[in-house]
Amino acid sequence: RRHTITSDRAAIMVTLRLSTLLLLAVSPLLAVSSESLPSPTGTSEKIPIIDISPLISSNSNSGGDAKENDLKVLSRSIRDALSTVGFFYVSNHAVPSRLVRRAFAYSRSFFSLPTEEKLSLGIERSGAALKGYTPPYGETVDAANRTKDIKESYDLGPEAKDGEVRPFFGPTPWPEEKNSSRPDLAGFRAVMTEYHSEMVQLARTVLRAVALSLDLPLEYFDGMMKEPVGIQRLLHYPRQHTGNNHGKDEDGR
Repeated sequence: RRHTITSDRAAIMVTLRLSTLLLLAVSPLLAVSSESLPSPTGTSEKIPIIDISPLISSNSNSGGDAKENDLKVLSRSIRDALSTVGFFYVSNHAVPSRLVRRAFAYSRSFFSLPTEEKLSLGIERSGAALKGYTPPYGETVDAANRTKDIKESYDLGPEAKDGEVRPFFGPTPWPEEKNSSRPDLAGFRAVMTEYHSEMVQLARTVLRAVALSLDLPLEYFDGMMKEPVGIQRLLHYPRQHTGNNHGKDEDGR
């Protein structure tokens, strides 16, 4: 499971990989005026926006048990989405808007660090844990054609409960907050850790929704999520000078 903060728009994107299943969570900061959004694949299908508040209420017990009918509607909506377009957005997920804004602000500050500071946190230094900074052109998804991704990224995540360093578990190389060239990085680790925690909880909630959609008990997958692999990735796509900046904001993020 991977949580991704992209700097191009104020939206949370939670990627939960269950074979080919991809679930996206829409932040309260993303204005939504309809019940669906265009598919990023360019097909005629619309990606539905599913209100998961009945499940949030049921999990927290803050507003009493969610009505059984609400959960049935929720599970049916998810089943329909995953058996047709294969994607869905979620709304009313209870992730605090203030935390989302702070996470995006810190992401921007991090990528504004001098290259030398970012490279000192290189992902190769974390060994098997695979945490840290990857510079532009450091990754490729199409090695056969020798293309390289222009993005830069920073991965962070949990340490193993037993303290062992293994793939996706181990120390995160955090940026220096006190002596950094960016004083606005103070608090970076605390906020990103809190955001990561919120995303893991949201992923657990969405997984419960998936269980309902499969006519399984609400807690069916809980035992399989005792120590989930949860990597949070900050992303920045630098401005590309191609004669137009379609899809880019004023600072290219």
